[in-house]
Amino acid sequence: MISYSDIQHKLPEEERRRLQKLLWIVLPKHSPPAHLRSMLNEAFKRLGLSIQKLKGKGHWQIFEKLLNSYGVLAKKELNEKEQKILKENPYIICINKESFVLNIDALNYLSYDKNIKNKNYLWLYLQKMSAREKIDWCRWLNINLKFNSERDRTFSLYHYLANLNHKEQKLKTNSNQDIFNEISSTSPLFLNEIFPDNLLISSIAWFYRDAISFYRSLYETEKKLENLTPLARNLISLFKNGSIIIAPVNKAKDQNQRWKIIKTKERHPLNSKLNLFKSLELYLDENRNDACSSKDML
Repeated sequence: MISYSDIQHKLPEEERRRLQKLLWIVLPKHSPPAHLRSMLNEAFKRLGLSIQKLKGKGHWQIFEKLLNSYGVLAKKELNEKEQKILKENPYIICINKESFVLNIDALNYLSYDKNIKNKNYLWLYLQKMSAREKIDWCRWLNINLKFNSERDRTFSLYHYLANLNHKEQKLKTNSNQDIFNEISSTSPLFLNEIFPDNLLISSIAWFYRDAISFYRSLYETEKKLENLTPLARNLISLFKNGSIIIAPVNKAKDQNQRWKIIKTKERHPLNSKLNLFKSLELYLDENRNDACSSKDML
């Protein structure tokens, strides 16, 4: 994923004209990112291109494939018909001749679509997550970057997790993969059952008490893996790379909160995507540095 408003000055004129035609708006060549994001959000609302409409046009399958691939598809993975469909999609940015990328600026609109909002996408989970949780997750992953905004932190973390999943794909143990495959709605796993509320076993007990964030508790628990069962150890690594997340389960007044473990929708990027993600990170890093330089001049 990448934001049109952040890379507007780096895109070819042909791509700007393509988006203008699809969105029925005039995109300024140089505009403050916040203003441009507002313009795009209003344009997406006016256009009203829901997922249901994409399904009706027969365009949903390839768009879903892109969503499940961390918002990036290489052109060499697609046939001519699929490429044509994506070029007709206003939520897509063609940043170069090699790839189609989901526009982050479209996510505010898409996140309310009933066909997406309950699908357990990692980007949705990150958008809803508190700043404290994201900060602690970044610390756990040893991400030491200067972020321009909470939005920047969210999607930098998302790209990092996509890269991490790509690298770990070749290193996954059979037991880890078996556990990942078992997590489903028909046979759910619950955090409370695997990590008991016992401070002598894991720091996740502090999370149950609302004393620390969930990802801080995982980070602290990882330091004492010898206290955990083999299942718990494998789940820690899957939490770390974003393959699984948790969701609260509705409870009665006299019950303790339970947390269901859920698989995220995104799948491991193909080998051909590695360079694409590196390219996206370069875009982000350059924009981050540009923004920092501008602030230093003020």
